[in-house]
Amino acid sequence: MVCSGSGVWDAPERDVDIIEIPGRNGTLTIDNGRWKNVNVTYPVLITPPFAEKSALARAWLCSVPGYRRLEDERYPDVYRMARLRGGITFKPTNKLDAATATITFDCMPQRWLKSGEDPVELTSAGALINPTVFDALPIITVTGSGAATLTVGDYTVSISDIGTSITLDSSIQRAYTGSTARDGAVTGVYPVLNAGSNAVSWTGSVTKVTIIPRWWTI
Repeated sequence: MVCSGSGVWDAPERDVDIIEIPGRNGTLTIDNGRWKNVNVTYPVLITPPFAEKSALARAWLCSVPGYRRLEDERYPDVYRMARLRGGITFKPTNKLDAATATITFDCMPQRWLKSGEDPVELTSAGALINPTVFDALPIITVTGSGAATLTVGDYTVSISDIGTSITLDSSIQRAYTGSTARDGAVTGVYPVLNAGSNAVSWTGSVTKVTIIPRWWTI
C-alpha cells in the first residue's frame, strides 16, 4: 500500500464540561484533566494485483483487536497507540488492477517519544530532564536490599523491603517484582516526571535506580 496522511498533524481535544448559567454571560468550563482520542486518517493506494494485496491488507489490519503501535515516517521520533476504526471500503480503479481506500485509526491522544522508551540507569543521585511540557508517568526499578526511600522531584516513595529489586509503575499505580505484586511494600505518591529538571535521590541500600521515563506530547 502507498499511504498519504491527512490527519497526522491534528491535535486531540481536551475533555471539558461546558456549563451554561442563567443570568451569567459566557460559559463556565470544568477541565476533567484529560485529552480525548483523535482520529488519524490515511488515504491509501493498493497497487496491482488488487485482489491479492487487498486480502493481505484486510488480514493485516483487521486480524488483531485493540490498540497497537502506530508509527508514521512523517514523525519518525514518536509513535501512537491506535486501533482500526470502522471497516475498509476499497474503490477499484476502472482501468488498472488497483484500488484506493481511506483507513482511519482511533488513536490515544499521546504521541509517545521513542526516546522515552530508553532506560536511564543511575548509580548515584542525578536528574532527568523532561523535554516536553507534559507530566510523564515513568516505570522505575529500584535494585538493592532492605528498606529505602526514593525521591523523584517533589515525590517521595517509601519502600519497606526492596528484596533484590522492585518496580514502580506510576501509570497504573502498582508495584511488582516480575509477576509478583508488591503493592504492600510501597507507601507514598508514585513519582511523576514534571516538565524540566527532576532530581532523583534515595536513602538505604540501593545499588541502582533504572527509569523508563515514557515522555509524551500531543
